[in-house]
Amino acid sequence: MKRCEHRTNYDLREEALDPQLTDHLDTCESCATRARRAEAFDTVVRSAMITSVPDDLTAKLLALVPGLMPPLMVRSKHWKLQRRAFVGLSGVASILAIGLLVYGLFLLAGAVGVEQWLASASTWPGVAIDWLYRHIPSSRSVVAAMITMRQPLQWIILLILIWQVWERMPLPNKQQTA
Repeated sequence: MKRCEHRTNYDLREEALDPQLTDHLDTCESCATRARRAEAFDTVVRSAMITSVPDDLTAKLLALVPGLMPPLMVRSKHWKLQRRAFVGLSGVASILAIGLLVYGLFLLAGAVGVEQWLASASTWPGVAIDWLYRHIPSSRSVVAAMITMRQPLQWIILLILIWQVWERMPLPNKQQTA
């Protein structure tokens, strides 16, 4: 096995990778095998360093130090699941309560006579347009122009909305995926 000057330089993370080192590893087989071994060892050491902390360890450690307030509650591993279930059920209950409230208001509106008032109120725009046409005859061309511009304006608003959403979307970062 021949000795190389790059023998101790096996930091193979992408952000630390030197182009000269990658060229050297492509040509030098002994350094490439050593780099593969170093990478495998690094992977094993990193996976062995991952540990889980027992639930009651924080309470025990805080009890050893006098004068510190102990935590209010040591939460179990199922705490997140319980919290998510509570939030989900609360959301469903809120949606049902709002639905029942709207249904109750609809029934109340029918009993009070709001339906007749809404029916008469729906004729008010037509009455206003008729009054406008009678008193200002040239307003017909303005109203016709507004009606013809409605659909293109809706498309422009939709395109502006899509553009704003597209502009705020996060772009994928190559360093995050590595």
